[in-house]
Amino acid sequence: MRLRRSLFALMVVVAAVALEGHSTLSPFERIDRELRSISTRLGTTAVALEVWQHGRPLRSRRYGPDGLVNAGSGRKAVTAAVVMSLVEDGLVELDEGISLPGWGHARFTMRQLLSHTAGLPDKPARGACQGVESLAACTEAAGVATFQIYDPGAAFSYSSLGYQLAARHAEVASGQMWSELVDERILGPLEMVATTHRMAGAGLTEMDGQLMTTPTDYARFLQMLLDEGMYRGTRILERSSVRALEADQLDVAGRKRVSGRLKWHKSHPPYGLGLWRIAVDEAGSARISGTEGRGGFRGWVDRDNDVVGVLAVSRPGNVSIRVGALAKWVALAVEPRL
Repeated sequence: MRLRRSLFALMVVVAAVALEGHSTLSPFERIDRELRSISTRLGTTAVALEVWQHGRPLRSRRYGPDGLVNAGSGRKAVTAAVVMSLVEDGLVELDEGISLPGWGHARFTMRQLLSHTAGLPDKPARGACQGVESLAACTEAAGVATFQIYDPGAAFSYSSLGYQLAARHAEVASGQMWSELVDERILGPLEMVATTHRMAGAGLTEMDGQLMTTPTDYARFLQMLLDEGMYRGTRILERSSVRALEADQLDVAGRKRVSGRLKWHKSHPPYGLGLWRIAVDEAGSARISGTEGRGGFRGWVDRDNDVVGVLAVSRPGNVSIRVGALAKWVALAVEPRL
């Protein structure tokens, strides 16, 4: 735990050094300078930063044209939140074995699918879902053509395919289409009116859908997590569900089923359900958690500073800012939580 606190402090120092280029600029002005640099380097790309503190917008910056952005893997946190709402309703169990058509005797749990410990590759076998336009058909085809790379619970291996299977199991358990579940349980209640969730087809590669959103809309989702499941006086998720999203699920999903220490990529912090655990306190509770999407989508929750933030890039490009470093930069710029 001391090592984690030391690493946290080091990340703050690194963030401070990274912003030292012009000492006369405020921390936010230095962040703006970095965002302008990204927009210029990537050409006509729109770059946007949205920061809320105490439930209210604190900083909104746009460089380039407005519009929807692909959240990429930022949708995984939304997927996990939908699943937890089904758990609350008794329709899904986190730790019961899941068996889906096409997957033979493969038995993994929902917790393992959402924590990337189900032993699955990142994507289905090449061509498995070509010409297939339903989540059910793609899931079955992927099962026939895809081999597991680890036994369930044996290791952490990042897998978008696992989230596809989680979405399909949610369809079976609820009797609803996945897009309906996302709309009814998250997008609608959170008034994410600009956000669209498209299912497969039209060249989409992620069969559990594509989340096109805005920084403001996604900030509403993150604010709900920060407020422990509440949004404008309405409970969206139980407090225990939010804590499960942020908890160290690598420990739960792996070590109690497999002897020895669970393996995970050293380049990333421990994972919850749909969220990276970026900074933790002495008790192991996440103080900063977040998500990263391909191409530059970043979102985070900072409990110590009562902050949520979103960085959105409209076109995939080489955006090297990691969500942890971005959260630290913003932490330097805001007033501490009282």
